[in-house]
Amino acid sequence: MDTKKLRKKLIKKIDERRADYPFYGEMLRRARNEKGLTQEEVSRGILCDTYYSKIENNKIEPKEYFIAEVGERLGLDFTKLFNRTRQAHLFEDITRAVLYGDHDHLAKQQIAVRPFNHPLLDDLVALALAVVEGNISSATEIVKRNESLIPSMPEDVGALMIILAAVNAFNKHQFNVTVSLLNTSALIPELSGAHRTLEHYYLFLAKQQLGLKLSSLPNFLEASSLLTRHHHPDKLLELRLQKVYFMIHENIHDAQKELTQIHVHDVPKAVHNLYHYLHARLLFLHQEKADVIMPHLDVIKKSWGETWYYKSLVLRCQLAKKTGKGDIDELRKVFDTVSQREAAILEKIHFIIETTEDQSALKTYLNDVAVPITSERQHTELMRIVFEKLVDIANANNRYKEGLAYKRKYEKLLKRLQSVS
Repeated sequence: MDTKKLRKKLIKKIDERRADYPFYGEMLRRARNEKGLTQEEVSRGILCDTYYSKIENNKIEPKEYFIAEVGERLGLDFTKLFNRTRQAHLFEDITRAVLYGDHDHLAKQQIAVRPFNHPLLDDLVALALAVVEGNISSATEIVKRNESLIPSMPEDVGALMIILAAVNAFNKHQFNVTVSLLNTSALIPELSGAHRTLEHYYLFLAKQQLGLKLSSLPNFLEASSLLTRHHHPDKLLELRLQKVYFMIHENIHDAQKELTQIHVHDVPKAVHNLYHYLHARLLFLHQEKADVIMPHLDVIKKSWGETWYYKSLVLRCQLAKKTGKGDIDELRKVFDTVSQREAAILEKIHFIIETTEDQSALKTYLNDVAVPITSERQHTELMRIVFEKLVDIANANNRYKEGLAYKRKYEKLLKRLQSVS
């Protein structure tokens, strides 16, 4: 999505303060285009084409008897349209369902909106459902289909579409795109609390993934406040755990202290893997004792392929190298099944760095495969690991200029990725 063009169009729309009437203009335009009619043909005998054009462009609120006659000509039943209150409730429901990952609720909403026979409503719920399911290809297709229409949508509809596009970008590990889209949605005034909560929650996570320091993230406090205010205890807990994950890189003692305040019986199933991974990681950094670390990793192993599963396998590999307990060949077989298109490719690269002994082959792999993937996916933590390894290999072979060149390339990429924040 071209956020620069989108921002310009939205700013122009907001400056004009165009009237926001629910769906009429967009619904009429789509139905008319599907039937291959001109504005004059649709409006003939009912109202003048200039008046009809203003309705399609959301510049005036149509009279009920006009819209009923036009709707009948286009095969639309406007008696089933939402009023503004019900429409607002729908958007609140969608954003909360995405925040909670409530697949069942969205599936019910998808059935509930079908009688309205409105493609935009169908697309909104379908996009939310695809985002929750992690169906990236389907979500991207819906976003692409509606991208050019966003500036002409009612403001709250356009905002929700942008926010869902941002969550989809986050799921694709495109963190700078996520930040850019959420900053764009923030331009739209008077959004609901549910919109803002989702916005700040993913803004915090995306900025963290871009490698920004905790001290530069007021979004964490704002997201926490919103999640508390709108009664999202599960997501608030997940946010705290995500904070611990990034604190590990800055202050292990504070990370440990924060984690001890969270009890396992309070942790919902959705973030169970993250909770156990954090415990295992901190224990590994402190003790490197397999007998206390493995129980946490074994819990994650039962949830094959889920979030944090592959990160736990990398930690299992590191533990096996340190203690001699564990089968690295077994882990290699699992990572061999990971394709370049999957999010787990990031952990696969980390695993290869940990296990490859042939420095020359590793250097070729890092340059040919790892560097493009890490920079493309905006994953700064792994990018740092890749470039540090390349610098180590260069220095080990007394190629100090080459090592310096890698350092500069890394700093340049990092600066580019963080510039959007």
